[in-house]
Amino acid sequence: MSTELFHALVALAIGFLIGLERGWHERKQADGMRVAGLRSFALISLSGYLAGHLHQSISSAIVPITFAGLIIIVAIAHWRQTGSGKDSGVTTLFTMIITFSLGLMVSAGETTHSVIIAVVVTLILRFKSTLHMGLAALRGEELTGIIQLALISLVLLPILPNKTIDPWNVLNPYQIWLMVVLIATLSLIGYFAIRLLGATRGVIVTSVFGGLASSTAVTVSLSRLSLIHTSMPKLFAGAILLSSSIMFPRMLIEVAVVNPLLLSSLYIPLGGMMLITLISAALLLLQPPPYTPPINEPKYNKSPFQPVPALIFGAALAVILLLSHLAITYVGEEAILVVALISALTDADAPTLVLANMAKGTLNESVAILGILITATTNTFVKIAYAGILGSRDLLTNLIPTAALVAAWVVICATYSGLF
Repeated sequence: MSTELFHALVALAIGFLIGLERGWHERKQADGMRVAGLRSFALISLSGYLAGHLHQSISSAIVPITFAGLIIIVAIAHWRQTGSGKDSGVTTLFTMIITFSLGLMVSAGETTHSVIIAVVVTLILRFKSTLHMGLAALRGEELTGIIQLALISLVLLPILPNKTIDPWNVLNPYQIWLMVVLIATLSLIGYFAIRLLGATRGVIVTSVFGGLASSTAVTVSLSRLSLIHTSMPKLFAGAILLSSSIMFPRMLIEVAVVNPLLLSSLYIPLGGMMLITLISAALLLLQPPPYTPPINEPKYNKSPFQPVPALIFGAALAVILLLSHLAITYVGEEAILVVALISALTDADAPTLVLANMAKGTLNESVAILGILITATTNTFVKIAYAGILGSRDLLTNLIPTAALVAAWVVICATYSGLF
């Protein structure tokens, strides 16, 4: 099959996909009353492709002429809608222009991008009612929170320098602010997940998916929520532990990639820590929910976007990065365990990768294994400390037993393996 024929078929498929949704949406309209349906959108997309194809081989005027013709057709269709007393919404008319443009994109070789956009457009059209219901239910302070988050992520983040700016070549403003954005985003996602899905499902979904990115960020976000919804410390504690449990298999995967020889000494200690946190999370999450008042309608008197905890966390990250660098520079290799401990205060991935890689060279394997266990334990304790500082007292009370079990397990594993 030639490239031109393949692109033409892609353009047709895009038109059929969008036309399928538009045709179904207007299926109850009488014949002659539909603005455009399955066949029309397929032909519009194909017209865009042919205009772009002929633009290259015949004349550069073909695209603007064809596009102008489409605009005239759209204007006439809108005029007829308005004159007949029919709903004069312009969604279908704008979709016709988008479909033509997608056909043009295909002719330019942007096949993948045009297909992705077509699917997104179809989803937006299909979920019209859901989007309208969500907009109607959106509160003023929630809209403010979304705009504030867009400001710090889409405006401020891109203009920050993505390079170190300090004399020690450690502090990267872009990377530090990215963590601030992550925490703020998770907070807002947690808010809407709780509101849309209800208490248990919303918090659990947030903890699982957020934990894939940063279980520390999830802990900070849920700890703040525990101060607002004081009737559910067990739910938030279980969600924090569920998110934290994801860290341990992630660390094992990192070691397997960098230095698989260490796995035989790590999968039992880290696997045990994962089981302890998972079982503790399940015991907390499966308890009856004594939620009063219900959490599915959280009461906020201000924006759900709360930048202060995220900013504090970003400042702490910068300080710890600098302290870690100074420790390894001025103390030497014997400070590697201290560096691992300090690094684990904000992140378990970086020290794990460093230790596993160093164990392939001059660093003793037992030191690397102990350092990785210290990293996992420290990061777990730090998250519980964050919960105690930023969250409610009852939240911390429900997390302490798990911390004690994790500590005991690490001591047992380290003792029997001869690391101590």
